[in-house]
Amino acid sequence: MTEKETNYTVFLNGRKQRIETALIKPVPYNCEKVQEFVICKYTKDSLLEIKSKKNIGKVTIRPLSANIKYSFDEHTIKIQLPRPLNFSVEINGTAQDNILIFASEEKEYDFDGLNVIHLTENCKKDRILIDRDNTALFIDDDVCVNSKIEVNACRNIKICGNGIITQSGVTNNKYRICVDVLGCENVSIEDITITESLFWCLRVFGCDNVHIKNVKIIGYRGNNDGIDVCGSRNVEVDGAFIRTWDDSFVVKAVDERDKKSIHYVVEGSKTDMTKAFERVGDVYNILFKNSTLWNDFARPIEIGVSLRADRVYNIRYENIDIIHSTTGYPLMGAHHGDRAEVYDVTFEDIRVEDAPGAQLFDFRITDSEWSTDDKKGSMHDFFFKNIKLIGRPGIDILPEASRLEGYSEEHGIRNFCFEDIELLGETAQNAQQLNLNIMDHVHDITFKGGRNKKCISVVTTAIRQTDEPVLKEDGNFEIGILMELENKSSKKTEGEVYIKASPRNSGEIKSRTVFELMPGERKEYTFKGVFPPGKHCLCAESENIGVRSSKLLIDLPWYMTGSIDSAYPLYFTNYYNDTRPPVYMSVKDGILTLKSDIIKNGKLILYTANPVPVRMNEVLFTVEETDFGEAPALVMEKDGPVSAPQLRCPAEITYVFHNEPKVEKINKIDIPANADGIYSAALSDIGIDGAGNEFLAEIRVKDKESEKYRYAYTLGHSVWPEQLSHMFIKVIKNKDISGEKARRK
Repeated sequence: MTEKETNYTVFLNGRKQRIETALIKPVPYNCEKVQEFVICKYTKDSLLEIKSKKNIGKVTIRPLSANIKYSFDEHTIKIQLPRPLNFSVEINGTAQDNILIFASEEKEYDFDGLNVIHLTENCKKDRILIDRDNTALFIDDDVCVNSKIEVNACRNIKICGNGIITQSGVTNNKYRICVDVLGCENVSIEDITITESLFWCLRVFGCDNVHIKNVKIIGYRGNNDGIDVCGSRNVEVDGAFIRTWDDSFVVKAVDERDKKSIHYVVEGSKTDMTKAFERVGDVYNILFKNSTLWNDFARPIEIGVSLRADRVYNIRYENIDIIHSTTGYPLMGAHHGDRAEVYDVTFEDIRVEDAPGAQLFDFRITDSEWSTDDKKGSMHDFFFKNIKLIGRPGIDILPEASRLEGYSEEHGIRNFCFEDIELLGETAQNAQQLNLNIMDHVHDITFKGGRNKKCISVVTTAIRQTDEPVLKEDGNFEIGILMELENKSSKKTEGEVYIKASPRNSGEIKSRTVFELMPGERKEYTFKGVFPPGKHCLCAESENIGVRSSKLLIDLPWYMTGSIDSAYPLYFTNYYNDTRPPVYMSVKDGILTLKSDIIKNGKLILYTANPVPVRMNEVLFTVEETDFGEAPALVMEKDGPVSAPQLRCPAEITYVFHNEPKVEKINKIDIPANADGIYSAALSDIGIDGAGNEFLAEIRVKDKESEKYRYAYTLGHSVWPEQLSHMFIKVIKNKDISGEKARRK
């Protein structure tokens, strides 16, 4: 187990409970932290006392649907447990200071006819292999097994007990996936807790008749999927609690070609996948129910991306609470680039609590890195019933528009039914109210229910510049912004709306406005904003769920003077409002000159690229806060920039969807230390050709303080300047600025 200082002490009916810990990686992902949790036994009239070293001003217990009663004072929370439950106790209005309680029922397991492996003490092994029929692995209370548990090509298997299976400290990739069930039949997994898996946490691959009940998962590593059902049939997951750093519930279909995929077969591993691959095929009769999901990254409910089978059908998600999903990724989606016909899929009784900027539904047939089939499949007969976005009290970031998108008429989407969809207490009775974009090759979308409830009043927004930016004396630009609101509903609508600027702390616009609109009424509001050179995304936001967010992308150039002494300063600032001394840059006679006090310590890296035309579907805008749902990702479409919720991290941009700007080369130049704080070089020496009057540039601070951040600390807010150039600043080499100076006067 991870030995870390803990905040909580827990008593059950006066008896002190053991505090367990597991690593997590919460927003903003700059460091690993410790998740405290308690595994205990529920008995009738159980009184739970949770004592906190930190002062308690507020308590939230999630999932909210559990309706758990409690009382608290400055340091103690008291809970009368109503039944066996898995839940999160959060204090002071944040999920950062929480403890998880896993209260299981008292039970005796049925081992009749099974050979029992009984683990009564902590142990550490590379792998525990179960490859014989009629075997049970029973892990005692308070026992921690640091190992991969592999069940391979056997029948009638049970894994159970209130112990912990972990891969804490494991780095050997040969044994990744904490609990791996391969090519098996009649498997039961009950009550265990899985932490710190090296890769996916629990995989069911090429199996039939698998029952997973009351399994708890805590993951923090990249690709820490919760439960992946791959090429299997008749699988039921009941009562899971998952907090993880990738997708939570995943359904995939695989075939022989996946033997070459590192996601399924690790080179050099002792795991024999032969029998498992012999059993893969159509995927059907998969049920996830009565579960709680917490995604620190990626998607809570995902079908795909791999769907390599003829049919995937009868997939059900029932009675599920999504208590936190912090990235803005789709909450419920199917991402399909292979041949499967996917149908008879139901999402029912799904409640979403804390999901800033999230996309509720995203169902697409499109290519990606994971697509290997020559032909595309289809999706039809999907049913969504009693879905509720509960949200925080008021939401500070509107959900992204949901999306349905087919690939062609033959390989499209049809017969999707939405019934009783409720957003912040108001119902959506059509696509406009749901904020659902119905795109090409989508047919027969219907809405039911909610006729006697308050329906969403839609107010559309549009943002645009009113005139050309004005260059100020300090090198920033003043921009006039017009925001237009239009009431699309049949009743008077009122609320508050504002413009949010990203990157955070890089510009300023004061725009918070109260509006009141009669049916069909349109109003305009004008504002002034001040922004430095670089890319900025302005978003209309509101706490009114009917207001439709709109975006405006602004790309402001960095004008070069001929002399470094008259150059405009550009300041470093980041999401955390850290600042560094400014950089000055000039270009004259093919020579670039940089000046900054930072150069005196040799802590700058210059990146350059020659500009290229932006092509369709290429990424235009992402920043650090895109990672955790506070800013959109934008791509180029035929009508201009549009949101792309699937692009929440650089790996999606570069690896999965291949939609980074296709510059010929990104040049990296380490700026040597210089006592004068000045660096000069010919443009040709830093990779800039002589054609045209502009180039792209980015500058990175490389000091000890900036290394604590997940992403690079850069002038233009590029998170990965070595690989991605879309946030580089457009530099104008020779600009006559006399007109700008005259306008300022």
